[in-house]
Amino acid sequence: MSTLPRFYPEIIDVAVMIDGPRILYHHGPNKARDHVGFSDYVQLGPHGEGVGYVYMVSTWWDSRGEGGSEFRVFGKPGNRIRWRIQSLSMGGVADGVPADTHMTPALAGMGPEAKPAVAYRPFIRGFVINSGAQNITPPKQVVETVNSWHVDPSTGKIARAQLTDVYWEAKVLQEGPVVYHMPFNIFCNCKDCNDGDDDGDDGGHGGGGGGGDGCGGWTHDPFIN
Repeated sequence: MSTLPRFYPEIIDVAVMIDGPRILYHHGPNKARDHVGFSDYVQLGPHGEGVGYVYMVSTWWDSRGEGGSEFRVFGKPGNRIRWRIQSLSMGGVADGVPADTHMTPALAGMGPEAKPAVAYRPFIRGFVINSGAQNITPPKQVVETVNSWHVDPSTGKIARAQLTDVYWEAKVLQEGPVVYHMPFNIFCNCKDCNDGDDDGDDGGHGGGGGGGDGCGGWTHDPFIN
């Protein structure tokens, strides 16, 4: 047991990991468009619970259901909650779903021409507050430049690199539950998941990519207490 004074953090970081190949294998691409009405976004699971598709964790203070999608964060007035989303493949090659099958279950005898889709990368498109909106500030997107590190192959030493950190942030105003949906898009470069260079307007395959090869949009519903 720690003998240090009890620590009450100001910032609660929430990491959201999604299984892009599994989402597309079971649901296929959709035509969710790049708008904030989210009427075209597809619920993950019968009630949008996201089990098996979304995995959430937070910093060590006050949360319940870590590692799952039905995730609760417990904040106090003044806390800042920050959400970041990433794919399990971190945007690199993701095996398991042949690109040439348009994200449908693999077909027998497809042969070597079936290549795995690559670059699954999710993006939080916004938040829909179902109840308790008075308890937090509206979540806003924040973009910052942060440091990262890698081994420089030419020297074998650790080198610094800069990355763009995109997250959404809200501040807890008062005690009380908040039920929210977190619509997100998945992007890749498979040939059938693009918006046809129409900027997500019409006639595209997955629309909402804005020229960035969007596979579609999905949503699920965690909680804040």
